[in-house]
Amino acid sequence: LAYSQVLGIQKYEDLKNELVRIQDDYRKSSAKPQEKREFNGLIADIDFKEGEINRLTEEISNLEEDRVFKRHNSAELQSKLIREGDMMSADELQKLNDRKEELGIVLREADDSLKDLYSLTPLGLAGGIMAEHATQLETEKAYKQNKLQLEGVNDKTDVILGDIEEAKKGLHFSIDIKTRDFYELQIRQLIKKHFYNVSDESKFEHFSTLHDFSQGQIDEFTHIIAKIKDSKSSFENLINKYTKAKSELYTIEKNIREAEKKAESDYVQDLRTRKENIDRQIDSIGIEIGKRQSEIESFKEQVIAHKKQKEILSKKINVSDQNRAVDNEATRLINTIQKFLIRFKDEKKKALAKKLEAKLQSYLHKTNLVKKVIVDINGNGDDVDICLFGYDDKKIDNSILSMGERQMFASALLSALVDETEIDFPVFIDSPMQKFDPQHTKNVLTKFYPNVSKQVILFPLLKKELTEEEYQYIQPIVNKSYLINNEKDGSHFVEVKPENLFEEYNNSGYAN
Repeated sequence: LAYSQVLGIQKYEDLKNELVRIQDDYRKSSAKPQEKREFNGLIADIDFKEGEINRLTEEISNLEEDRVFKRHNSAELQSKLIREGDMMSADELQKLNDRKEELGIVLREADDSLKDLYSLTPLGLAGGIMAEHATQLETEKAYKQNKLQLEGVNDKTDVILGDIEEAKKGLHFSIDIKTRDFYELQIRQLIKKHFYNVSDESKFEHFSTLHDFSQGQIDEFTHIIAKIKDSKSSFENLINKYTKAKSELYTIEKNIREAEKKAESDYVQDLRTRKENIDRQIDSIGIEIGKRQSEIESFKEQVIAHKKQKEILSKKINVSDQNRAVDNEATRLINTIQKFLIRFKDEKKKALAKKLEAKLQSYLHKTNLVKKVIVDINGNGDDVDICLFGYDDKKIDNSILSMGERQMFASALLSALVDETEIDFPVFIDSPMQKFDPQHTKNVLTKFYPNVSKQVILFPLLKKELTEEEYQYIQPIVNKSYLINNEKDGSHFVEVKPENLFEEYNNSGYAN
């Protein structure tokens, strides 16, 4: 939805929806009592369900905030437990937590990919029927080709016999009917024998067409069959990846638990009990969020169905003469906007794909990683799908990208969107170089940050997320720099000269 708004699609969708609402009001006022009741009922249902979607979305947002707060409390208690157990340093704990987050992302992505494969399960279970179906479609295709070939042979034979009849007119002697019929039959049989496979005709003697698919439908069915065949190796790879990540996650959690076991005081027991209670609450919140997300999907499907019913009913209602001109004008404008949106989305997705492709090839140090980018904008523009393709023309599985490559992809997408919107808004970036290797770091500092916007604000941890050597890449174009000074009465910004940033930091009490 954010992409849709930034790209300028949403305002046209909103305009079209407003025209549809106005048109509905006029048609509703012209409807018969029964039609009006049905029409009002559909509108009330749609409004109610959209209200429920908004309510559930807000509840999910509140639950997410509560979960973030509780996770923070759980992490604080975990830190206390580990400190009491004297098992590992704060840095070691941070590394474990960072790795735990990465593994969580891997597991979620594997889950999503597995859900896609699960949708093929019913088709896989019906493999025998699918195979019979494929055989039938192949035979039907061959039957059609055979029929067309036979028709062509018969047509050509008729032309040849016609030419012979014309040539007979110039003869000075007559040919009796039996002789003529004999040669005509021989010509037909010989042409069929030498220009058409007679055995094919006998093969289809008792054949009947069951499906009569178009070539497009045949291609789509063949694609599904290929997808089912490929799903086995994809499934195995995902399971291996999932199992490996799950095993590593288990080891990390086990290490944390072992550290906790070292401390058995009442104080530690209390900490552990509080943490377990909070963790249960976090799990419960996750379940509640899942329930609400499921309800939202159900309401969305119902809203789509009701809107289609309303559209069908709206077309049946004849507006009064007084409102007909307005209704016709609204219809014309809605059609114009719909046609424009088709072209506009097509232009936007091509332009965004081209810009994103250029950015990725510029930023990534693996020059042979991404060859092509395809952007697809579905529905009302609130579903933007971005697919990357490698030099083997196969879609790149996002899970194979390193964390640095993923962050570079996000940076390239942000930069492409800024270019495409032509809006000069400031860009704020937290932890800017956290996941990058040295080459990616140089690329992002010299190519991305200087060009992504007229004003770029970075929030790095000095020496950890931005070293003094890396800072030299951007120092000449830094306009202002600040250190955050932490004191008893709170924190405040201290402006320092850009060229003296690291010198001032090293002289402060926080450098080590």
